[in-house]
Amino acid sequence: MRLVIRADGGDGIGVGHLARTLAVSSRWLDTGGSAVLATAALPEDWERRFKSLGVEVAAPSGLTELADQDAVLLVDGYHLAEVTNTTEGFRAKVGIDDFGLGQFGPGLDLIIDQSLHPSAALPVSYRAAGRVLRGQRFVMLRPELQAGAPRPAAQDSQQLVVSLGGRPSDSVRRWADKVVSQLDQNIRPLLLIGVEDVGDVLRRTDIALAAAGSTTWELCRFGVPGVYISLSPNQQHVLETIEKLGCGVSLGSFDEVSSSRAAHELATLLADRGRMGRMADAAANSVDGMGTRRVVCALQSLSLTTRPACVLDRAMLFEWANDERTRAMAFRSGPISWDTHVEWLTGRLADADRPTLIVEFDKVPIGQFKADVSGLVATVGISIERQYRGQGLGAAVVDIGSQTVLGTNEHIARLEAQVLEGNVPSQQAFLAAGYTSSGSGTTDGKDWLSFAFTRETASGLGHNRIG
Repeated sequence: MRLVIRADGGDGIGVGHLARTLAVSSRWLDTGGSAVLATAALPEDWERRFKSLGVEVAAPSGLTELADQDAVLLVDGYHLAEVTNTTEGFRAKVGIDDFGLGQFGPGLDLIIDQSLHPSAALPVSYRAAGRVLRGQRFVMLRPELQAGAPRPAAQDSQQLVVSLGGRPSDSVRRWADKVVSQLDQNIRPLLLIGVEDVGDVLRRTDIALAAAGSTTWELCRFGVPGVYISLSPNQQHVLETIEKLGCGVSLGSFDEVSSSRAAHELATLLADRGRMGRMADAAANSVDGMGTRRVVCALQSLSLTTRPACVLDRAMLFEWANDERTRAMAFRSGPISWDTHVEWLTGRLADADRPTLIVEFDKVPIGQFKADVSGLVATVGISIERQYRGQGLGAAVVDIGSQTVLGTNEHIARLEAQVLEGNVPSQQAFLAAGYTSSGSGTTDGKDWLSFAFTRETASGLGHNRIG
């Protein structure tokens, strides 16, 4: 599959749209897909970053030629919303937005909003989309920023990162210089522009003076408390989210904040280690580093469909069940006889509380998703056809299977999965599909981890609609 991205960056736009589409591109390429960036404005350093990943860079005039049923269109930019209305021929169309500012029209298959606090009302422009992913669970971070790091130990000097946009104006730079000049001399300032290894810098950072743009979530991932301002109207919403999350101090619009006030807030926060610690914990807990995987999982699932298993699938399912790796990762690892398999499948097909779904790509079966319903809870499991492993599709199978089961069984409140401790790919698949770790245990001498996904998670934090 090919991912076709339409995004711009540079003076007057910033680089936030580029940063998050670069993150998505990196993960998409890791799963075996290809990617093209169609752009009208791309700073040289960012062009190098995209090309170093293997992303092709093209002019936006070529967008129509890139459209086909083997491609997903991903648009990121408030001024680019119309692109999704005027460009046809893609398998699916997706918009990345913030608080509904892009005003995407109807017809989108998916909208992603990493900045929208989950408790906020759904923007009107989102309600016609096939699906909406919203909140910090979907923050798109580049690979080198996903792991985060613990807060640095107290030192004699403290590092201050100044991050005021990828292309700050002269007036913003002068204001920042004035702020820094009023701080104690044991504070080491660093302007976060042109830094290749941002993660290495943030691991050694104590506090930040930052604009409430995309860097906000990078700072949060590394547990860096910050003093924030907004440089544009769209960042005002992020300031409000920062306040709700408790991960920083929001001062308001740049035009209304004096350098002396910003310096005072920084000094006051630095002097209160307890408050710094609470903010750092809140920041780190608000972004878990899995957002990019969740987004790519959702993008991949746009190309998948499900259907109920039938008796004609018994030979295929028998082969899948006896696959060497499948047996090794099963709680009962012995081979399954044909008679046992037929009895098992016959029972499942006759039982409405034991749905078995075949997941397909272009009508070709690539895996199965099965559920065993007991009251309000369904225990689920997956298997992937051998040739489709290693492409990140396990997460997409979990994703679309979970949507389908919840969408066709309104009484189910919770999905649960038990995965053997050694089955790392399946663990990652459930986490990327939005499940959370929920416990562990041992059965017949085999250690397992459990993962859970609730209807509240699906409708309140992740999905506009299920099914």
